[in-house]
Amino acid sequence: TRCPPTCSSCESFSKSVFTSLKTSSREFLESSLSHKVYKRGQAVFFQGNEPQGVYCLHQGKVKLYRQGISDRNTIVRIAGPGDLLGYRALFSGEEYTASAEAIEDASICFFEKRVLESLIRSDPNLAFTLLRKIGRDLRASEDRFQKQTEAQLRERVAGLIVMLKDQHGITHQNGQNILNIQLSRREIADMLGTTIESVIRQISQLKK
Repeated sequence: TRCPPTCSSCESFSKSVFTSLKTSSREFLESSLSHKVYKRGQAVFFQGNEPQGVYCLHQGKVKLYRQGISDRNTIVRIAGPGDLLGYRALFSGEEYTASAEAIEDASICFFEKRVLESLIRSDPNLAFTLLRKIGRDLRASEDRFQKQTEAQLRERVAGLIVMLKDQHGITHQNGQNILNIQLSRREIADMLGTTIESVIRQISQLKK
């Protein structure tokens, strides 16, 4: 999939934090734009690396995950078109706290750090939008942590299915909801912090 030559011709741009930019600011943003297509399973960036800019997802889906003990991963977020990747590490001056990997073929744009920092200083609307996004992401992380510690696995599996439906679901004309995302059993287990066997057992029970 090819990325549009400009942000204004990108169908995912309206979903991004950059949609409020004025024409001159958008053109300045585009001056540092580079684009790459990632195949399923290909890494976008790695936990522990130093960010040089931010990634904006044009098409496809990317998982962000943290590596724990015994090579056990925890998926912290699934990003879709219009989502921004790597912005928290960039603005906090830290290394990436998670790795990013395409879970399906993905078209991704990259914007340089210097351009983002300049736009934030000159455009209060962009700064406010980013702060609001950080706040929403923090609340979502807190909600997930609470569910992980309080809810039974059956509830967590059901909650995950509902969340995936809300974020990546498609409603057919007959009213049936379909999840427009391909996740392996391992990836589902990594999102829930449990084992593959437990996920299979719980999904089987929900089907019944």
